[in-house]
Amino acid sequence: MTQSLKEQDFKVSEKLRLNLKSRKTHANYKMRILNHLFRTYIFPSSREKIREIPILQYRTISNQLKIPLKVIHAFIEPFLAGLIELKSFLNGGEIIFGSKNHASQIKIYLHRLHRLAPIFDYRRAKENAKILKLKLEALYFWPRITTQAAIIIYITDWLDPLKEIKIRQTNLRVLCNCSAYAFHMTRNKIGLDPASIREL
Repeated sequence: MTQSLKEQDFKVSEKLRLNLKSRKTHANYKMRILNHLFRTYIFPSSREKIREIPILQYRTISNQLKIPLKVIHAFIEPFLAGLIELKSFLNGGEIIFGSKNHASQIKIYLHRLHRLAPIFDYRRAKENAKILKLKLEALYFWPRITTQAAIIIYITDWLDPLKEIKIRQTNLRVLCNCSAYAFHMTRNKIGLDPASIREL
């Protein structure tokens, strides 16, 4: 269990570093690598803490995606460091949907999560946020913003026909800083299961 990452011996060549600065190349690599990570591996520890990824896992991802090991590391390591920083910020104080401004709060949070890990369709997530807001208003039930984000991304991912392998729930909850209890309680409260998601 660790919330800090040790520096491993990965050095990206100057030529590769310049290539990765291209916005399109950078976005494509980031999307492919993080999508694979979120859908194929459980990267948190058993207590849902951020842990260092073993070198063997980096090599496996590199072989599966046919992307150089140094490139895999160049995207995963900053992502994990950014996630630790975000979790630390969120754990510094309670963020609850309690004001009339909650629609803009969830939009800002979803945007922040998408910038950190572009593993879901942000445009569709914003639409699903509006639908969830109506559902929660009808139930007069407001879970934390982190829980709502996890539910929105979960729904968005399930409805995305391009994503055959779905995001692992443990990874999703850790990304959003949502506990397993809050996630499943909210799912049950709003009557959400894969069958009902398809009907949305």
